[in-house]
Amino acid sequence: MRKHGQYKTDCPFCGDMRQNLELNAMKNVFHCWVCDAGGGLVKFYALLHDVSEDTARNTLFPLKAGQRRFTHPALNLTQAELDEIGFELGLIHKRPASWSPQKWGQYRKRTLDWVWFEWKRYNAWKKQFNRRIGRLLEQAEHTSSEGEQHVETERTGAR
Repeated sequence: MRKHGQYKTDCPFCGDMRQNLELNAMKNVFHCWVCDAGGGLVKFYALLHDVSEDTARNTLFPLKAGQRRFTHPALNLTQAELDEIGFELGLIHKRPASWSPQKWGQYRKRTLDWVWFEWKRYNAWKKQFNRRIGRLLEQAEHTSSEGEQHVETERTGAR
């Protein structure tokens, strides 16, 4: 059955034969109303061929020799680093069911860009803070050593 880029068919995942699996070619998503399997093109391929989503992605979208997939730099931050700037990235790993893939992609990119911007800003602040503390400690050490020389001079009576 077909309706405006939407297809209904039997579900290969749960074996339902009443055409409860819907495929949306416009949005590249699928959903079975019986077993609740759903997701995008990569997940559909992965479930259908019983492989990981990474394997499915590499099969469907092979890279040329020497080419690497882009990973947003914010995704490489550790949880400890995220804690330093007050972020929890767990919120951006699963798309809310009510959001379209396009809306989700835009939101996810904006959020990752924001996290990365804040991380770079935090690192710049930390670097500047450490330089200032270093200068203050040097000044304190210099003042302390001058004070010790003055006290030593008073004890010996030399002027």
